[in-house]
Amino acid sequence: MILKKTLLLLSIFPFTISALAFGPLKSVEQCLENVKKNPKSDNAFVELGEAYLRSKQYKKALASFQNASTLNPKNAESYFGQSQAFYAMEDYQKALDMALIAEGLLPFKNRYKSQAGLIYYKTGDYDQAIKYFNDAVQISTKKNAFYFSMLGNCYMKKNQYEKAIEMFLKSSDVKPWDKRIFADIGRAYYKAGNKSKGDEYRKMAGEAWQTAFEEKKYAISQGWSAYQKGKYDQAIKLFQQDSEKDRANPDPLIGLVYSYLKKGKPKEALHFADLAVKADDKYSRSFSSRAFTFEKLNDQNKALQDYQKALEIEPADNFSRERIAMIYYRQKKYKEASFQLEKVLETQEGNAYLYKILGQSYIEIKEYEKAMDNLQKALKMAKSEEKQYLRSKFSFAAYQFGIMLEKSGKTDESQKIFKNLVEIAPDTKYGRLAKNKIK
Repeated sequence: MILKKTLLLLSIFPFTISALAFGPLKSVEQCLENVKKNPKSDNAFVELGEAYLRSKQYKKALASFQNASTLNPKNAESYFGQSQAFYAMEDYQKALDMALIAEGLLPFKNRYKSQAGLIYYKTGDYDQAIKYFNDAVQISTKKNAFYFSMLGNCYMKKNQYEKAIEMFLKSSDVKPWDKRIFADIGRAYYKAGNKSKGDEYRKMAGEAWQTAFEEKKYAISQGWSAYQKGKYDQAIKLFQQDSEKDRANPDPLIGLVYSYLKKGKPKEALHFADLAVKADDKYSRSFSSRAFTFEKLNDQNKALQDYQKALEIEPADNFSRERIAMIYYRQKKYKEASFQLEKVLETQEGNAYLYKILGQSYIEIKEYEKAMDNLQKALKMAKSEEKQYLRSKFSFAAYQFGIMLEKSGKTDESQKIFKNLVEIAPDTKYGRLAKNKIK
């Protein structure tokens, strides 16, 4: 039935199908020899273009495919090949133009539909990408895991996580051995708020889970490498290149945000922060990078709003939680600041600065025991140049706590506090006062 339909369509649309569909693949040398023998054959040039594509000689591939379409303007494969070459050279508009010409010539070719869908996805037009991948699914003679996975990716970008799960599961049905698909399913379940299912598929994915993130990180690692070395102009250039390759990926945009902030250009940083949020408004780092930019622009309220959005998306985002605490501290909302810092320090021990800020917050709300405990932790971790300041703050909190115990009739406990204070900070004002309190 399929063959009859194909032959009927070919009788209506007498367009050439590449000889590549049949027979073994040929080398560039073999194809060049064939072109010399058949210089008027459009199929010979298509085969040569395909050989150049396989060897990643994209400009030569493009020239070969263009020769083919010149010889036969109705050769659909020549336009499909041009689309592949333009795509490889990251000229997505020309790649799309050629893919649509090929698809128009042979509308029943599922790989032409898929090519157009892939380009639409790459340029952020997810609705069109969904349309073309769905078309590819409909006309394909057998189930294709790639088409379903790409539909899943499109729905992820549109925040339609249940649909994404449905597509990824269909992809997994076709390739049940592919653990990378399990990773996709797991992330979709996490985004949909189903942690138990997400954990289940994360376990099934095994090493593929981490590989997926490493591959994504690798695409922008050169930009971060330059950033970490303080080469911010170079970092900006690399992040821009990465962003042009995948405009739907917020990570390179976030790299641009921090690079411009390092160069003292917060307004330029804000532009890219807005683009990052637009690219993925379900990604906590999109909001936290914009919030940090608002901090640099002294717009604390907008910064606070974006940090809170980041936390709604990712409750374990300690960076955003810490920055919220700092804003509250500057606004003298010490109770709110202390609450956030306690949450951060549940999983991020060993930070003397945070213990210091937490201790100072507790002093301000007169919770002297908590202030004393946190300042003592800070004192143990602090650098030598910070110890005198921390001893002063600790001694004040400890002395006040000792006085509170003394007034409530807890003499033995107050004596222990005073003695501990004298041992730790004898040279401070409150250390000397505590010494006079010891009986």
